[in-house]
Amino acid sequence: MLEEDIGSIRCATEAIDTDSGRARFELARLPEEVGEATSADAIATALGLEVQDIGFDDFRPSCWSAGISFTFVPVRGLEAIRKCHAHPLHWDAAFARDGRSSAYVFCRETVEATSGYHARMFAPRPGVIIEDPATGAAAAAFSGVLARFAPPPDGDHDVVIEQGYEMGRPSLIGLSVNMQDRRLASAAISGEAILVSEGAIEA
Repeated sequence: MLEEDIGSIRCATEAIDTDSGRARFELARLPEEVGEATSADAIATALGLEVQDIGFDDFRPSCWSAGISFTFVPVRGLEAIRKCHAHPLHWDAAFARDGRSSAYVFCRETVEATSGYHARMFAPRPGVIIEDPATGAAAAAFSGVLARFAPPPDGDHDVVIEQGYEMGRPSLIGLSVNMQDRRLASAAISGEAILVSEGAIEA
């Protein structure tokens, strides 16, 4: 169990080999929609896109949180998502919320055939990296986006989200959702990691 500000997170780990393993984290609380997103015009300007790049299928920009809030921006495909870059002068007008201004841009078109979605996460603020190669908190909140705009049938479903490809740091995040009565009942995120360093703290 991991004790976090949002509550207790149940974690399961397994070894793959001597240098790598996999972990799964159950969401401590279900994601919730936290207000309306700004206009498509403002979002497009902040990301260097055209308005027609925004949206696909039934997805539209929305704001969700499973502990940390993000603006989720659907775009029509890989060509659009690769054009994205953060414009600092327009950023807060499009994405500022609760003292944060993070945008999670995603599309259905993917690089890997086994992935369900391709994503990028931007947070261009002082002391914060402009783009993140793997964002577990956003993937957790994305379960609410899926349940809202593309609800799968009742039961268990797994999807892979690819991220970090434009940075040369490809990451694959597993998202598992359980639907009951067409509502999100539970969710978990998972992924693999390799051992980079280790140490010990003596008390």
